[in-house]
Amino acid sequence: MKKIITGQFSDAIPPITDGVAFVAQNYYHYLNLKYGSSYLIGPDGPKDADEASSVIRFKSYEIPGFHPYRVGVPLLGTFRSALDSIDFDIIHSHTPFTAGHEAFRIAKRKNIPIIGTFHSKYKDDFAKALKSMTLSEQVVKYVVHYYEKMDQVWVPNEQTKEVLFSYGYQGNVEIVHNGTEMELLDEKSHTFLREKGRKEHGIGDDEILLLYVGQMREEKNLFFLINSIQQMHKEHLPIKVIFIGAGRDEDELKGRVHQKGLDSIFTFTGLIRDRKVLQSYFAMSDLYTFPSLYDNSSLTMKEAATCALPTIVIQGSTTSEGIIDEGNGFLIEHNVSSFVSKVKYLIEHPDIIKKAGLGAKNTLYISYESIVDEVYERYIKIIHDKTKK
Repeated sequence: MKKIITGQFSDAIPPITDGVAFVAQNYYHYLNLKYGSSYLIGPDGPKDADEASSVIRFKSYEIPGFHPYRVGVPLLGTFRSALDSIDFDIIHSHTPFTAGHEAFRIAKRKNIPIIGTFHSKYKDDFAKALKSMTLSEQVVKYVVHYYEKMDQVWVPNEQTKEVLFSYGYQGNVEIVHNGTEMELLDEKSHTFLREKGRKEHGIGDDEILLLYVGQMREEKNLFFLINSIQQMHKEHLPIKVIFIGAGRDEDELKGRVHQKGLDSIFTFTGLIRDRKVLQSYFAMSDLYTFPSLYDNSSLTMKEAATCALPTIVIQGSTTSEGIIDEGNGFLIEHNVSSFVSKVKYLIEHPDIIKKAGLGAKNTLYISYESIVDEVYERYIKIIHDKTKK
């Protein structure tokens, strides 16, 4: 097996806990573990004192109103000299912006291949941030131009490819799925964590626990989720709700829950970084709710699948790709009535929840270790093809 030196460049790396950060982190981790030396390059911020020297950070500043995201300034000589001294074989960019610019600079300087993964709906992000469709369109043109410079472009699923094409990109695109580093829970561990967690949170055997894990942002469609839960509560459905995560709209979401009189059934845990603790919440839950119309690919749906926990998603959303209603998850229309009706139906038919959960475990779960095995083989071929030119 040929050992290679790889660089994962991202504008979001731990301690940021979004999906892109986890992708870059897991590529870096498993490539280091099995296939040579890998480096993780991204913005500075709070970090562990014992962080590995293979994590290279550039100076950055928090973006007002977009906590925990940061804008980078990778111009200092120490940062660039550190990168320039590494004999990379291949570069992988997970962003078209600051870290992505550095990724392309290194690849061009060393004449080595660069892969770009298109992760996010940048047009939506910038339309909201800039409050200008004209400026947003200019950003989209920049994004397309960036990916046109890549040796290969990857996306996590078919619908994300369609998003990139809708921006005007016309090149080839490869689908490389996301996964999770969480391991499948065996039945004994699942039962133990479920019973322990529900007892600690005062959740009765006859109550249905709805879970959401992710950023507390309006884009995640969480106000729609709260409105739906309010109607479930009005109809006296036996539900409890746990929201895990943090974000700029957290206080407003908590205020909305209080305003609607839902404090007695709601718990906000804040951000949970411990992955085993997080998995215990998936184990104790009955339904995972992910109503986002924004996300391209949800890692948390795969994390839920480790505990045979099925997800409710909105039909036609990008994250609904691969979901078969009642087969490995549940599809709803984007309205409160559809959501409430689905949960009511599932409360009356718990066997269908169990069946869909097993379907999720069998069809949605994929480990990052196995994904990186595929990634390594792709890297080797791309390196070989580049050297022949």
